[in-house]
Order: sequence, then structure tokens, then C-alpha cells
Amino acid sequence: MNNNTLKPKNIVAPKYVYMDGDRTEIYVICLSIVNGLSMDQIDPTLYPQIQVNLKQDRERYQVQGNKSAVDQINKSLAFIYDYNIEQQRKDEKMRYLSEIAFTDADVQQCLQDVIEGKEVDLRTPQFRKALMQKFRTAKYEAIQKTDYVLADAIERGINGLIVFENQEKVLKAQERLLNQKSKRMQRVQNSIDRKEKSWDIEIQNTENQKNREIDNLKKCKERDLKRFESEWAKSPKQPFRPSTYLIDAKRKVDFYKNLERCDALDEALKAANDLEAKEKKDYQDHLDLEYNRRCGDIESKYDNRISEKETFYTNTLQRMRNQKESDINSLKKGLAFLESRHLMGVDESMIVVEDKSSDEEDSSQLPPLSPKPNTSSQPSPPREARTTQRSPRRTPHTARTPRSPRSPRIANNEPEYQLTESRAKFVQRRAYNYLLYTRANVKSPSKRVVD
Repeated sequence: MNNNTLKPKNIVAPKYVYMDGDRTEIYVICLSIVNGLSMDQIDPTLYPQIQVNLKQDRERYQVQGNKSAVDQINKSLAFIYDYNIEQQRKDEKMRYLSEIAFTDADVQQCLQDVIEGKEVDLRTPQFRKALMQKFRTAKYEAIQKTDYVLADAIERGINGLIVFENQEKVLKAQERLLNQKSKRMQRVQNSIDRKEKSWDIEIQNTENQKNREIDNLKKCKERDLKRFESEWAKSPKQPFRPSTYLIDAKRKVDFYKNLERCDALDEALKAANDLEAKEKKDYQDHLDLEYNRRCGDIESKYDNRISEKETFYTNTLQRMRNQKESDINSLKKGLAFLESRHLMGVDESMIVVEDKSSDEEDSSQLPPLSPKPNTSSQPSPPREARTTQRSPRRTPHTARTPRSPRSPRIANNEPEYQLTESRAKFVQRRAYNYLLYTRANVKSPSKRVVD
């Protein structure tokens, strides 16, 4: 085999499928993204144009109802957003590193400016730390050379740098405390908004439930009324029954008709017809009254239930609104307190820590944390003059233990029990009566000792 044979080179695939100089239409790239192309395979310089087109395509796919395409576009837009955030973080880091970068020449120049009394730019803590080391080295060298004027100038620079560092710490601490107060205020405000929104949703849901239940009762009322009307129309009614007076009147008409007495027949017929019309009208009024009564029973049943529902939900909604107002007012009071503290600002005494000795010396002069108002101008009486005193608490030495039961009377050499004469007689009578009533072999009737 010829050693001079050329081996094929490894073909390296391009990093991106779509690049800025390919002159590919943006809509083609967006279509590829919708079809599943990863954003890692697209040149980031195309992201701003792609982002605009993807937002337009998302609205179009939402109208069409293409959920998979919308999800793919949302995923791609989230990738572009994260990429932009990461790039901003990197740019800020590079800018910060460029700002804090310094050389030994910069430090030496700053030292020379301080010695000459010029204003200097103390950039970053790292620069100030390097400058402090340079100060101390230069001061040591000046003292070694007995150049005390230079050493004194460097010492003033060191003191000024220390003062500047302390001021920086105080300012940062003040800013940190103010930020903490602002965050607390924002959290309280967010809590107020969430609480108000949750109460509004709950109240609205309760009102909707009230309307649903009342509408349901009204529909049931209409349904039962229609059902009753259909049943009333189909149900057999009690037939009309003429009274005995009407029967007698008709018999009288027949009697006069058989006798062919026309003068009395007209009068009897008119009386019978009037009586029959009156009785039929009373019969119809009775049916209408029964119909209205039964309809009224149905309506009153549902009206009472609707009234109970309205009363219940009215009271419930009022309690909910009162509770909402109470919760929000309590949070607003806390927010107002934080705002008042925030407007007061931050005092340096809240930040700078005093020495322990000074704290102990000044602690006696400070007011108490929660002072109580002096309601009486008279001083409190001494302990010996008080009428009500608490009994002293037990100590471990005087506490009772299972092995040493408490017996104060024995300890004081007092008799445990004083048996009086009356008590002795009572005990004697009770023992004697007990023997009389409990001995079974005694045949004689029992005798009770009576004084």
C-alpha cells in the first residue's frame, strides 16, 4: 500500500443550520421552528427578527386552534428570552471587570496624588485595599529613611482612607436597610392586593351561588304551578248538585205546567232560573277559590324558601364584606406604619455598633422598651406594708418527694389532730350504733342511742 495515499479529512458539520449571511427568509426559519427545529441551531444574531415573526405567527395559530404550534412557539420565545437575559448578565460582568481593573501604576499614581494633597478617585474596594497596602509599605519605608514629613502625609492619607471606608459601609448599610423596608412595604402591599382579590372572588362566587339557587327555586315554582294546572284541568271535579230549594222550584214549574196555569208558570220559572244561576255561580266560585288556594300554597312555599335564601345570603355577604374590610384595614395600618418609618429614613445609630463598655454605661439612661404610664403620683408601698402577698414558690430543697411527704404540723411539733369532748361523744355514738345495726347474731331488737 502506498504510504503517500491521502486520507480523507473529517468533515465538520456547520454549527448553525441558519446563519445571518445565508439570505434565508425569516418566515422559512419560523416555519422550521414550528416544525421542531431547536433554537440552538440558529444564529443568535437572527433572534430579534425571529422573535417579532414568532409573536405574529402565534396569534395566527391561536385563531386557528393549533395548540401544538402555539406550544412550540412559546418554548422558542422562552429560549430567546433566557438567552437575552444571559447575554445581559455577561455584558454587565464584563463591564464591571473593566471598571475594577487597575495596575500598579494606577496605585502608585494615586499614592503620589494623596501625598501631594490632590483629589483621588477611590474606585472599588479592591483598589482601596491595594492602595492601603501601598500606603503602609510607603509609610514604613519613609520611617526607615527618617522622612517623617512624608510619613505624616501618608498617615493622613491612611486616616482619610479609613474614614472613607467607614462612610462607604454606612451608606451601604443605609441603602440595604432602605431596600429591606421597601421590600417589606412591597410585600405588605402585595398581601393587601392578594387579600382584596381573594375576598372579591369569594364574594362574587357567593353572589353567583345565591343567584343560581334563587333562579333554581323560581324555576321549580313555575314548574310546579304548570304541573298543578295540568293536573287540575285533567282531574274530575265534584259535579254540580242542586239544592232542595232548586229541586222544589223545578217541581213547582212542572206542577204549574201540568195545570196549564200560565200566570203562575212564568213566575215560578223565573224564580227557578234565578235560583239555579245563583247556585251555579256559587259552585264555580267554590272551584275558583280551591284553585287559588292550592296555587297560593305552592307560591307561598317557594316564596318562603326564596326569602330565607335571600336573608341567609344577605347576612353572609355582609359578614364577608365586614371581614374583608377588617383584614384589609389591619394590613393597611401595618403598611402605613412601615411608610412612616420609611419616610423617617435610617439613622446612623441604627447601623454603627457602639463599644460594649459604652453600651453598658448608657443602658441605665435609656428608656424602657415598653414604658408603662405612671397613673399614680404616690410611690408604691414597701413589700412589708402590702396587704396581699403571694406565697413563695417551692424550691428544689422544699419540694415534696415520694420519700419525704410534707407534714408541716409534725415539723412544728404540733398535735396532728385535736379531739374535743363533743367530737369524742359523736364518735362513740356512731361506733355503738354501727355495732347494733350490723351484728347478725343479735336477736334482741336494736337500740339506738339517743341523747
